[in-house]
Order: sequence, then C-alpha cells, then structure tokens
Amino acid sequence: MLYELFGGALPQRGSAAGPPAGWSPILSDESLPGVPGPVVAVLGRLLEADPARRYQTARGAAADLQRCRAQWRRSGRLTHFALGRRDDSRRLRFSVALHGREQTLARLHAIFRRVVNEARPGLACLAGEPGVGKSALLAEFSARVARSGGRVLVARFDASARHVPYARLASALTQLASQLQEESAERLAAWRTRLAARVGPGADLLVELAPALAPVLGDPCTAEHLSATQAHRRLCSAVRRLITEVSADGPLVIVLDDLHQAHEMSLKLLAGMLTGMDSGPVLLVAAYQPRAAKNLGLTTTLSALGGRGTTVVLRPLPDTAVRGLLAEMLQTTAPSVTPLTQVIGAATRSNPLAIIQLMQELHDRRALLFEPHIAAWTCDFEAVFGSARPGDLRRLISLRIAALPAPLSRLLGVAALLGEQFDAQVLAAAVGKPVERVQRSLRRTLGRQLLRREGGATTYRWIHEQVRQAALRLLRKEQVPVLRLAVGRAMLANPQERAYPFDVVEHLNAGRHLIVERAERVQLASLNLTAGRIAKRRGAAVPARRYFHAGLAALPTDGWSRCNDLAVALHVAAAEAEHLAGEQDNARRLLDTAMTHAEVDLSQVDVLALHANLPKLSGDWDADAEPALRALRLLGVNAPDDPAEWRPAAAAALRALRDHLAETDLHALTTIPAMTDRRALAAANLIATLLPSAQARDPAWFTLLAAKGVALTLENGCAPASTVTFAFATLVLADHDHLDQAALCMDTTLRLMDRVPASPYGVHAKAALAHALPAWYRSSEFATGLLHQAYQDAIEHGELKQVRVNLILHHMYLFAAGTALDIVAEQVGAAWRLLAEHGGDDLKAAMGNRIMDRLVSRLRNTKPEPVPETATEAQLAALCRKGELGYASSVFLTRMLAAAYILGDHAEALELVETAQRIEPAGPGRFNVADRTFFHALTLTALYHTASPAQQRAWSITLDELQAALGDWATAGPRVFGWQALLVAAERARLAGHVDQAVGRYTRAIGTAREHGTVHGEAIAAELGGRYALARGQADVAAAYLRRARICYQQWGADAKVNHIDELLSTLATPATIHLHDTLDLFTILDAIQAIHSELEIDSLLTTILDAAIHHVGAQYGALTLPSLDPSTSVTVLRQTATGPTTAAEKTPKALMLHIGNSRSTAVGSYQEAFALAADPYLAQHQPASLLCAPILHRDELVAVLYLEHRHTSDLFTPPTRQLLHTLCVHAGIAIRNANRFAHLNDLTTATT
Repeated sequence: MLYELFGGALPQRGSAAGPPAGWSPILSDESLPGVPGPVVAVLGRLLEADPARRYQTARGAAADLQRCRAQWRRSGRLTHFALGRRDDSRRLRFSVALHGREQTLARLHAIFRRVVNEARPGLACLAGEPGVGKSALLAEFSARVARSGGRVLVARFDASARHVPYARLASALTQLASQLQEESAERLAAWRTRLAARVGPGADLLVELAPALAPVLGDPCTAEHLSATQAHRRLCSAVRRLITEVSADGPLVIVLDDLHQAHEMSLKLLAGMLTGMDSGPVLLVAAYQPRAAKNLGLTTTLSALGGRGTTVVLRPLPDTAVRGLLAEMLQTTAPSVTPLTQVIGAATRSNPLAIIQLMQELHDRRALLFEPHIAAWTCDFEAVFGSARPGDLRRLISLRIAALPAPLSRLLGVAALLGEQFDAQVLAAAVGKPVERVQRSLRRTLGRQLLRREGGATTYRWIHEQVRQAALRLLRKEQVPVLRLAVGRAMLANPQERAYPFDVVEHLNAGRHLIVERAERVQLASLNLTAGRIAKRRGAAVPARRYFHAGLAALPTDGWSRCNDLAVALHVAAAEAEHLAGEQDNARRLLDTAMTHAEVDLSQVDVLALHANLPKLSGDWDADAEPALRALRLLGVNAPDDPAEWRPAAAAALRALRDHLAETDLHALTTIPAMTDRRALAAANLIATLLPSAQARDPAWFTLLAAKGVALTLENGCAPASTVTFAFATLVLADHDHLDQAALCMDTTLRLMDRVPASPYGVHAKAALAHALPAWYRSSEFATGLLHQAYQDAIEHGELKQVRVNLILHHMYLFAAGTALDIVAEQVGAAWRLLAEHGGDDLKAAMGNRIMDRLVSRLRNTKPEPVPETATEAQLAALCRKGELGYASSVFLTRMLAAAYILGDHAEALELVETAQRIEPAGPGRFNVADRTFFHALTLTALYHTASPAQQRAWSITLDELQAALGDWATAGPRVFGWQALLVAAERARLAGHVDQAVGRYTRAIGTAREHGTVHGEAIAAELGGRYALARGQADVAAAYLRRARICYQQWGADAKVNHIDELLSTLATPATIHLHDTLDLFTILDAIQAIHSELEIDSLLTTILDAAIHHVGAQYGALTLPSLDPSTSVTVLRQTATGPTTAAEKTPKALMLHIGNSRSTAVGSYQEAFALAADPYLAQHQPASLLCAPILHRDELVAVLYLEHRHTSDLFTPPTRQLLHTLCVHAGIAIRNANRFAHLNDLTTATT
C-alpha cells in the first residue's frame, strides 16, 4: 500500500499472502522518482521476499519512518541511515540466506559454465547428510542460474511419493509447461510447432504424466496398447527429445533433490532419458544422502547417468558460518555469539537443520530468552546438551514433537501419513474433526520450525523430511493401518485427491484387511486396476504388478459372480505383469483361471490373445498357435485346428484373397472406411500380433493368417492393424509369384501407414515390405530406406527387440545393395554400441552383428571391433552355421556366402549355399532368396570345371532354374537384378564356350551395374570379364577389365579385393604397343562423350559432365566452376557426390580451383601437395586422400575448372585415369563452348522476334 501510495501502482501483482515465491524487488534511489532514498530503502525492506529479511516488528518499521519524518522536519532533506536498529524481536529470525557455502556455489557455477561452453550434457552430484543444507544450496544455485538466463526445473523426491510412478519428474515437466506458457503467444505457438514435430510418439505419455503439457504439445494421439517395457522405453525417448529440444533454446538445469528417495523406476527413466543425449547444454544436479544411496544402489545409477559427472560433498558448516547463522537468528553481531557458537556447534555437529531445531527447542523451553531491558539474548548453556545427544538430529526433532500437547502431536502423526504436503480438509476428514479446529491446531506449529504454509490457505508442507519422519515415528505400529484406511477414505471423498489415484490406493491397500463391505472391496479392486494400468502406461512395471495383485486380493469372495469383467481384467493384467517379471508359471495359472471363469466371448478372446502372445511380451519372436486359433474361432474367423489341414485352408484363403484383389484397385483399398465392429477389430489386432512370428513357422499357417487378415479389412473396414496384414500379404503374394497383386498390397500398406503415421504396427509393416521383392523392384534405396524407417520407428515406439533386429538387417541389406563398405562398417559399429547399451542377452543379434563385422573387415582388410565373444554366443554361431536357427540361419548364411564368393573362397561358398538352401523357410518372393540365388549361380559356375561329369549335369539343371529365376526378377526389377542376370548369363556362355556372347554379356553387365550405381556389381562383373580374358590369353583386354574392377573395388572400399587385383595385374606382361586407354574404358568414355555432346542446354550439360567424371574414376565428390568477370574469383555452379547433389552446406576448395584457373595447370595427388599450391581451408578441414583439379580449356581459353576427390582412397588418379579424364575435359570444353553459342543464338532469335 505504501509503495502504491508513493509510486501510483503496485510493483508487481501478487497475492494477499505476499509477493510471489522467489520474487524480490530491486529498489534504488531512482526506483521511485521524487521519493527520498531512505524512504525507498524502507519500502524495499518491507517488500523483501525472504520473511527473515523483512522488518520483524511493526515497531521497527515505524521507528525508521519516524526517523525519516524527523530528518525532513529538521533539515528538509533525508540522508541514509542503518535500518532496523529498533527492530528487535522476541522471536528468532530464520532466514533462507546461506552461510559458508560460497565455494560450493562457485564450484557448481563452474560446472554449469563448462556445460554451457561445451554444449554437452553434464552431471553434478551433491552429497551430504540430512539437514546439512543441500536443498537450500540448490535453491540458491537455481535462483542464480535463472537470473543469468538459464531455465531451471526442480524434482524434489520424497519417501511419501515413492509409490507414484515418476511423480516428481512429472512435477518438473509441469514446471516446464508453466514456463513455456508464460512466454508470448507467438513464442508459445512456435514452441508448439517445434515440440509437436520433435517429440513424436510418446507425447501422449508425457501429457498423461504432466497434463499441463497439453497446451504445449498440442493434441497428441493416444498411445495404443503397449507393454510396460515398451511404454517405459517410449517415455524415456520422449522425455529425452523434449529436453534436447528445450535445451536448444538455452541452458537447462534439472535439479534432482533427495534423489536417494527416488523409486527404482524413476532412476531407470532418468538413465534411459540421458542415454543417447550427447549434445545440448543440460546440467543434471543430483543431491542425495551418501548412506542412503549405498543402500538403494543409487551410486551405480549415477555412474550410468554421467561418466563426466563431478561429485561435490557438502560438509557441516565451519565455525565462521555457524557464527554468522546464529548472529542472524539472534539479530546481533557475530562476535557477540562466539561463546554460543562453540556450544551449539558441538551439540549439533554444525548441522544447519540441527542448529535451527535446537535453537527453536531452547526458545520453546525458555532456555533462550530475549531480555528487553538489556536488548540482548541470554542462554542456559546447560540446557543445550540436555535437549539431545550431540549430533542426534532425529532424536532432537522427535523430542520436540513429543513435547507438544498430546492431541497436537497425534494430529501431526496423521498429517505425516499424508505426505510432504497435505490439505487440512483431508486431514480433518481423516481424524473426524472440524476443519476450523484442525486449522487452529496447525497454526500453533507454524512458527516452530515444523510446518509452513504452502500456496492455499489450507495447504501445509513439512519444513524438512526429517521432521515428517519424526512425526511418523510417534504413531504406534498397530495404529497405522487404521489411520491409513481413514486417510484413504478421506482422500477418496475429496474430488481433488481422487483425481490422483495412487495416494488413495496406497492408503486403502494398507488397511485392506479391515474392509468388510463387499461394495468397498469391489471399489478398491477397481481402483487398483486403474492405478496399475496407469503405471503400466507410464512404463512402471514393478508398481503396476503390485497394484494388480492388490486388486486381486481386494476382490470379494464372490467376485467371479458379482463383478466378472473386473475379475477377468485383473487376472489378465496380473498375468502380463507376471510374465514380464519372469514368472511364466504364475502368468499361465492366472490366465487359466480367467479363461475358466470368463463369461463373455470378448473377455475370453483377451485371455487367449494374451496367452498366445506371452512370449512376445519379453521380446521373443514366437507365439503360441493353439490359443490363437481358439481366440480367432471365438471371433468368427475360421481356421482348422489340425496343422495338416492348414495347407488346403491356406490355398483356399489365398484364392479368395486374389479374387478380392482382382476386383478392386489402389484407390478403393485406401479409401475403405474405418473398422468399427468390436469383434473384427479384436481379430485384426490379434492377427497383426501373430504375423511377425508366424513367418518363421509353417508357411501355410503364415499364408492363412495374412489372407484372413486382409479379408477382415476388405469385409469390415480399415484398422491400424491392417497395415501389418497388407504388408505380410505382400510377402505371401510375392512368394506365390503374384507380383502385380503383391505390388498392389505394398502400395496399399504405404498409403494406410500415411493415415496412421504413429502406429507401432508400422514398425512390422515397413520391415516386412523391406524383405519383399516388390520393394527391391523399385530400387535398393527404397527397400533399405524402408528398413531404416522401421528401425527409427522401433526406437520411437520403444520396441527394443525390433530396434536391434532392424538395425542389423539394415546394414546387412546395405552390404547386399553395394553400399560403400565404410558406411556399412559405421553401421556395424553403431550396432555394437546399441547392443552394449540395450542388448541385454540378445545373443542372436550379437552373433549376426559379429558375422557382419568379420566379413566387412575381411573385405576392407581391417580388424573387427574388439568386442569379446562369449562361449554361449560361439555355440549359437556354430548352430547357425549348421542351419539350425531357421530363418536367422538363412539370412546370416547368405551374407557369409556373398563374402566368401567375392573373396574367392568358392568351396566355402558352396558349403554355405547348400546349408542355406536346405533350411530356407521362406518363399521365392524375398530379397534374401534372390540374393542367395545370384551367388549360388556364380558359385556353381566358378566350380563347374572342377566337378565330375555327373555333378556337372546336375548343376546344369540347377543353373537353368537359377538363371530362369534371375531372368524373371531382372524383368520386374532391372535396376537391382538386371546386371545379376546378365552376369550369370555371361558365365553360362563362358562355360558353353560362346566367346562373343560371353564378352558381350560381361560388357553389358558392367554397363548396367554402372548405369544404376551398383559399384560392387560393376567390380564383380569386371573382375570375371578380366579373368575370362586372361584365361584366353588376351592380356591387354584382361588388363582393361581388371583395372576397371580395381577402380570399382577401391570405390566400394574393398581393399582386400584391390590387393587381389593388383596381384593379377602384376603378372600381366602387357605389350608396349597397347595404348594406355583400356578397351573397356574406351567404350565407357565414348558413351560419356556421346552423352556430353548430346546436351545443348548449359545446366543439363554441366550436370552430365560432372556426373561422368565422378562415376568414371570412382570419385566421392566433385565440383565444377565457371570463370567470372573478376579474375580473382570464380563461380561454383555445381557440387555433387557419387550419390547425387550435395546440400548447400557443402563447400568447395575455392582457393585451389581459382589457382588452377589462373595458372592453367593441373593439381593431382594428396591434399598436402595441393595445399602447397594454395592454402585452402576446405583442404585443411576435409583432408582428401586423393584429389585432382584440372582446367577445362577450349582453344587455350578457360571455360571451366573441374575438381574431383576421394577422402579415403589414395592413388585414385592413376596415369590411365588422368589420360581418360583429359580426353573427357577436351570434349567438355567443346561442348560448353557450343552450348554457350547455342544460348547466345537463342537470345538473338528471341530479341529479333
């Protein structure tokens, strides 16, 4: 009121209780123009946020204002003076000011600055005993970070909320939502757009955890059914992405106070959240009690959270700090409390909370008194040690509470059951007394360092957790269940408390044995089911399991007859929780009980569906067919029990499916209305969960499920699960050689996934499509891209098993598609890191990755990653080699076959292909089968002349079949399979002695592979062509082919093959009369020259020139510049890599290209040699192993400058290569000049018309 009187407005809108928490006005003499400085100082003290820094008495404030008035009357002006000299109080002053912690604060700030400067996450651990001041220190640190522009989130853990999954982390997320919503409307809209795009799947879990995030995250899709494990992983990813995106806007500090009180699931969420967060200025500050941390295993968790963490130990206060604290309490000078400091310090071991409690206790007992006549405090030193044993903080607080009147101490004991914060209305209901009476009792404790007001008029918070624990210890053990039941009932009657079921359920469960009314027991069972489901959705498996079993225990004895649906739901939920906990027998027993008592078909379906998919909940592939069949029949989907009848049933279902598809088209399939029938939805979901594992079982069972699943969609409408059924129908139809309809199902799957982009079904659907040949008919990039998307989607949805499988399959398919081996090796390394963090006991994934690691390392002539192989994994690898792992053996053996053939170990390749062929469970519509078919054919042609006549006849028949299959695939997908069919045809012609046919097909295979960018295919074809020429004694032709093979193997990254080719080339005695140009290279350069001269439009011409130069020599990167009018600069018109145009961020060696343009010379060699010509920053940054920079001239006039490089391969630009590039540049210069003239003529024609 005084401020408004002087200034005309309030300094900041607050509440009747005072200024907002943490707010403190900064007033100076200029804050209120025209108001004297001493008056402003008085106002500042009255408005202090810290009550201890305000005037403690009205007399003190009045005295200072009267002094101002006296000065004004005396001299007409005011001078500053010391405030509060008469503000003495008979109460102790308890301030939030810190004493003796500046060094610790400075250390935390240094860690914070390091995190900000490095823009990398960091961890600071603050360890200290109870009451030593960790929370106060963190509050001051947080305030300073906030004042410096950082964002701070606080999660304060306490024992009373350990049962609530992620409760304190939810509080921190709520703080974040409030901070973001306080920003401007434009900023909030920008945040909403950014976070909706960034957080992705899991946003719904965040909103459920912290509903205040809803306005920030928009309207996320509701999470579909996930296991607790999947939900936990998805939640971890969502929190990580949210924190990463927020920290991109500025430094973020997350304070985790009393982390030793955190539940195991909260610790796992923190660890999962920070796993993979390797960038962003995020500082995690974790405070904990060392002794409690050892008991809970927190030390291990903290180590996992941050290897770069720093631990700061907070010790008791030094004597100077104790002296300052006491002086502030007593409102006197430090020297005057020196004797008291020694006594109090010894009694409390200099623990700040113990000092406060002991001083309050002495004051309450009148052993510490303020004497008005001497304006000083006096203390009975003997009473100090009579209060408690030295350093026994717990006993000291217990004695203080016990000394209160008995009704008040009992009331505090019940209040302690309500948690660290409680509402007086709930407390009153629990103890059966009027709210006003309870309020009066609680107000008696407010000035005694036990409770404080928090927010609303009826909300209270304990001063410290040690105080709450002391109040709890006053309750007798036999009283606790009765009181907790009363508390639970009171909470249940309060609408606000009922919105948070965990606290209610915990209290009611504690007194469950006291509940006798059937209706109340049913209500409690239902509440436990709700709490368990919420915990499961949040990924908290352990609490969920506890709630489900508590619900079962709460069911009345006649629960099956009175509340059948509830009983079934609890048994099913508990069975799933038991299975995830490793208790499979308990899970099956619960399901059997539910199945016996279930009265409704859909309830039985739920039971059977869970029974069928129990293995998949823990990450296994398999599913039980018997309960699945029973569930499908209950839903009206007919399927025979006898596996012997599956084949005819599958054939009939496939015919019906084909008839359906023949009568429809893509538009009709993708505009099917949504499925609404509950039975059909249940059947579609069940089939979708069974299909991924069914493909490794009987093919007839797999075909039957896929056909029935699509039929459900066609007859009943589209569901999210339809994406899976159409995807696997693609595989089925491709296996049966119905390619057009397989392609239709594939396109339908892709369209349906666009309709439901966040569905976890997309993980399985994309992975299934990536295996199907129709995807490879599009291109290898399309197919491998699908598998990469499946891998990323699996991360988003927390399906860790799929993450591992899809990542390893992805780099296997990259290898098969001819991707640079350096990139494949990087993927293998990424898979090792993933397995180290999340692999668990997935030996099959580790085995597959090791197979890829070894074969890629052999080809690259490097050493595999130093990851030790366990004995169990080695045994599994031996079983895989024998073909005893089914489909997994087939996939792994095919990759081993390809490597063995390429490296020339044909006998090994034959053994591998025979094993793989024998156990292949999949049909011919899979890429794995096609890839094996190709290398099978090449292996037989390589060993054909070493076989017996009988064996040759048998192999000829096999080769006819393999060649026919390759021919069909090449017709449907020439980009991927065209060169393979031509190469096998060339090898067959070689065996038949048809020289001209063989040579022509080798050349066409090389050209087709080059045309479609299949560098390893071009290398294999060129090598075989060279070996064939060498066998016929044509050294010059062999050299041409082999040099081409060497270039391509080098570009692929297969250094071992480069060495093999070099050995072959070294044996050739090439006649001196042979021109340096290879016959093979002449053909390709002539094609390039023809393509260049056919272009008259300058932009297309430049693209053609650069593309021809890059692909002819096997460069990774190229650039083309045109000279500008300014001789000191040039204009970059094109930048391109071997796979296409680069991003705008990619730069060029401008200084080198300018030098070459001015000097008309050619630079070739390493980056060091080129750097000597021109100190180019680009060269210093990227350090290419080989480069060539040459002018393109026309009649001695510069028309362009060409730059090519490879960052890994040295000696790429050999003399033959340079001579061919020179020929290319000559024709390029002519073509550029012609194109410029053509453009000039066009301009003249346009001007004259």
